[in-house]
Amino acid sequence: MGNWDRMQKVADHISSQSFMMDWQDAAEVVGYYRRKLKVIGYMVWIILIPIAILSAIYLPWYTVIIEVIIAFCAGALYAPIISKRIQIITGMNFEMQQAAYPDSLAAKNDPIVANAGAYKKIIDSIISKYKK
Repeated sequence: MGNWDRMQKVADHISSQSFMMDWQDAAEVVGYYRRKLKVIGYMVWIILIPIAILSAIYLPWYTVIIEVIIAFCAGALYAPIISKRIQIITGMNFEMQQAAYPDSLAAKNDPIVANAGAYKKIIDSIISKYKK
């Protein structure tokens, strides 16, 4: 399935359903959580590398492999949880999240995204606007 077919499928799905959020607000929520997931992933690897080096020096060789496998499993389990959280908040399934992400400030590297506190306030205000 090509990109055009996928985009058409998403557009048809969007037009056939009513959403809790409009597209731009939902894209901002998707961008915020994706960026947050990426930062957490970077932090895990920054913490894992020194632990793996110390394990390689002081413990048997296979402990490093076990640590890397645990890190990959944790990432593989956490990403779908975040995707489901985004779906609950925005009403968008995974394909629509993929389509909305390029429209977010996080994808465009907007300067407001660098200020985590201000960006979180924007996202919290968007979410609170749509809460019932």
